[in-house]
Amino acid sequence: MPRRDISFNNKGIYHVFTKSIEGKKIFDINRYCRTFYEIACYYRSVESKVSLSAFKRLDKKIQLELLNKMGDPSTYKVSILAYCFMPNHFHFLIEQNISNGISSYVSNVLNSFTRYYNIANNRVGPLFLPKFKAVPVTHEDQLIHVSRYIHLNPYSSRVIKEQELLGSYRYSSYPFYVSSIPDKLVDNKRVIELFNYDKERYRKFIMDNAQHQQMLEACKHAYKWR
Repeated sequence: MPRRDISFNNKGIYHVFTKSIEGKKIFDINRYCRTFYEIACYYRSVESKVSLSAFKRLDKKIQLELLNKMGDPSTYKVSILAYCFMPNHFHFLIEQNISNGISSYVSNVLNSFTRYYNIANNRVGPLFLPKFKAVPVTHEDQLIHVSRYIHLNPYSSRVIKEQELLGSYRYSSYPFYVSSIPDKLVDNKRVIELFNYDKERYRKFIMDNAQHQQMLEACKHAYKWR
């Protein structure tokens, strides 16, 4: 993976995102989203010492033993505070727990999914841009606004047409934030505690900015093609 200018600090929070090469649509097919989600869950732990494909070939008893270890939050190299998978890109709001955690995690996830996708589609070569982007989140106000930006992405990019449908967008942590829908990938405590753990208050925070963010997104694309 190419060298980057930013350095990741333990307990630092970052907005991490990247897109597919040439804007190729990937996450518009459910099975690819499900597989990417599974991979993202698997490589979060330092106990995931074999590839996911090798793990699936292990005896079921050994798999269960490893899953118990990998399910322990104390083994997580990173914590995912929020996420969203879009047709040609994805977003993570991510906290680093151990040294080199983010770089190792993102590399493992992208390499694993690329291998899976290439085999499924009889192709070779990279699938994502060679260098993912990362923006440090340095204060609480930025933290909640980045979470909102990520969760509004399906609406602001017009993947869904009505903001009320955000709660049913399957490949985002937003449903977990505002309902009782479980999500084993995300740990939203750092964000939702800033709303006194009030899910309705967080939902209103998201919805109140939906139209504005969609307008900004439209302006951004209009300017791009001027």
